[in-house]
Amino acid sequence: MSNLVLVSHLIWDHKLCFNDNGCRSSEETRDYRNTSCRPLHEEHCKFAESECPNSPEDRGSFPRNGIGCGSSKKWSTGTLTTPRNVEVIRKRIHRNPRMSLRKTANELGISRSSVRNIVVEKLRLRSYKLQKCHALSEACKRKRIECWRNLLRRATYGRHLSFVFSDEKIFTIEESFNRQNDRILATNLREVAELGGLVMRQAHPAKLMGCAFITSDGKAPLFFVDSGARINTEVNLEDILKKHLLPWLTSHFGEEPYVFQQEGAPAHKAKLVQGWCRSNLMDFVAAKDWPPNSPDLNPLDYSIWAVLEKKVCSTRHSSLDSLKAALVKAWDELDNDYLRRTVDAIPKRLRSCIRQKGGRIEQFKFHCNLNMAAAAKGKILAVIGDEDTVVGFLLGGVGELNKVS
Repeated sequence: MSNLVLVSHLIWDHKLCFNDNGCRSSEETRDYRNTSCRPLHEEHCKFAESECPNSPEDRGSFPRNGIGCGSSKKWSTGTLTTPRNVEVIRKRIHRNPRMSLRKTANELGISRSSVRNIVVEKLRLRSYKLQKCHALSEACKRKRIECWRNLLRRATYGRHLSFVFSDEKIFTIEESFNRQNDRILATNLREVAELGGLVMRQAHPAKLMGCAFITSDGKAPLFFVDSGARINTEVNLEDILKKHLLPWLTSHFGEEPYVFQQEGAPAHKAKLVQGWCRSNLMDFVAAKDWPPNSPDLNPLDYSIWAVLEKKVCSTRHSSLDSLKAALVKAWDELDNDYLRRTVDAIPKRLRSCIRQKGGRIEQFKFHCNLNMAAAAKGKILAVIGDEDTVVGFLLGGVGELNKVS
């Protein structure tokens, strides 16, 4: 006795009974004969029941999905991406955007690939991970947009290329990996372990803190702070600014102008540190002028640290010395062309930030160019390359477009 296949067909809202050749089986369906079963053999199979092939060598060319038999190249039984299915899934997504495609397919009785085709091709939706973001108050938003506008004024005429960015990052000897993208092909979990698919984790792995300064045409040597040290005002001033920053600024820039930037950490905003920067540096971004919660405006945060970690931490290190040597080697290999491209994205990011009116910028891509057209309220401002005009428009906001005829 051949196996019975039950499939749910949303076009008719009936259960169709087929044998494993794809044809309705009168013998097997007798026990299931009710209002939900229909004799659809004539509609779904090009063969008469007596002509339906049963030999094993013929079965390979006949689908076993309960829709019908015959090669899909010769005939078609229709598609499950029907308007009704599309509408059902659209309403489900509207009620619960986090719904599982696999669970939905099981509940509707259709394949997961059909559900995915509806979601991707018919509804034009994509699956995104949940994103972390900063909690922003209204006061914080006002502060951010004010700082962004001030920074954009300072970054005009290519002056952003002389900005000096600084940051610190903790590295551990453990292997880092992306849970979504780093995969391993195996037949089962036991084979995953045999092929090296297990990443070890310790409760308190050995770690060190790397500190860096970069600009568009160069970088200071990567240095490290004692792993047990806490970056307080004294450590920041004596071990970072005086010992490493000032000598490098003098040797790299000489008498050329530059603007030094530090983020808003307590050790950076301390009055002692701010006073030292004011007295010893040519120019710097004061603590009150740096927008809060803005890691996407520091090239080390939005690009360089990630590149460094991917190169160095793809495998586990046996000691801190091994980790330190690998970090220094990877840091020295960063070329000036890459640094230039990374720093050159700052004005584009600032304009994107301003367009968000102090809101979150983590989920937006930054596509903005002085030579691109900006459109709003049905009007288009033709940008002819005059940076003063463009910057004035961006700082004035979209409302300035009303003045353009």
